Amino acid sequence: GTSQMERKKHNLLPPPKSASEEIIKAKSSEGSYCKRNSYPGRNAYENRSALVMRDEKDSPGHDRGQENFHLGQRSRVRETFRLFQAVCRKLLHEKEAKPDRQNSHKRVDYLVARILKDKKKYIPVHKKVIGSVPGVEVGDEFQYRVELNMIGLHLQIQGGIDYVKHEGKINATSIVASGGYDDKLDNSDVLIYTGQGGNVMNGGKEPEDQKLERGNVALANNIHEQNPVRVIRGDTKAFEYRTCIYDGLYLVERYWQDVGSHGKLVYKFKLARIPGQPELSWKVGLCVDDISQGKELIPICAVNPVDDEMPPSFKYITNIIYPDWCRPVPPKGCDCTNGCSKLEKCA
Repeated sequence: GTSQMERKKHNLLPPPKSASEEIIKAKSSEGSYCKRNSYPGRNAYENRSALVMRDEKDSPGHDRGQENFHLGQRSRVRETFRLFQAVCRKLLHEKEAKPDRQNSHKRVDYLVARILKDKKKYIPVHKKVIGSVPGVEVGDEFQYRVELNMIGLHLQIQGGIDYVKHEGKINATSIVASGGYDDKLDNSDVLIYTGQGGNVMNGGKEPEDQKLERGNVALANNIHEQNPVRVIRGDTKAFEYRTCIYDGLYLVERYWQDVGSHGKLVYKFKLARIPGQPELSWKVGLCVDDISQGKELIPICAVNPVDDEMPPSFKYITNIIYPDWCRPVPPKGCDCTNGCSKLEKCA
């Protein structure tokens, strides 16, 4: 239960084995699967050396071992996701069943992350990667920020800009754009990202001008180094359960100072998505908001991911029309005026 997991300072999940530990063992022995058509030879970047798109048919020296390596890494990433979600569901059920238990107020995602780390179920990250992370694909979704850390996509649990020292300068490796700093996320291929700092997100302190330091200077250095930045987009509906999606690699084109909504100077960065990468599902195709044209209580959305052709004209009806040869059998039931009573025999 949850109380057992809190006693894991010296010996996490001591015998008898808890349900969470059994889930980890079971999931680890299940094996894993991965999409056979997802490997870095198609629409992927080399981490640092070659900032050009590579296609399998255009690469005479395409290494089969690289494909197998990506498949293996992809399998590990997917298995880590499944394991995290399984343990997370277990702890959430325990938390709901016994809300008065000790430490039930602690965030479940942090508890699960610590369990998996202690059990060496994290994907080991020996150094921060510039460019694409092996095994992670555009469109991967994450319910918790800590999942980004577990697979090496974005190691900062709370910070929006992750960076590494590269050739004597710090360079940004990834950013999380969730709109918290007045980021402009509307354009699918261009992102206007607001820098960090200045007490913008801390309501307990007076806002101040942002400084060109830490993550801000790292993003600025990326302009000259032309190193790609991984972009993870998120929403701002909830803090703890914020869904994030990996959007792919971007290049920082320029930056400038502007006056923020709080009246202080902030740094703005313009990032452009590198072409040739897979598109996110919500970016692709023509969308019709409601094909029922208001006849249904809940709008019925239709998406055409192939081209820009609108749906053909038709008359939407809300009732079922059966062909002449079909005689549907009416549902069985009594003829009580006000519904069936609890008595054995209906009046």
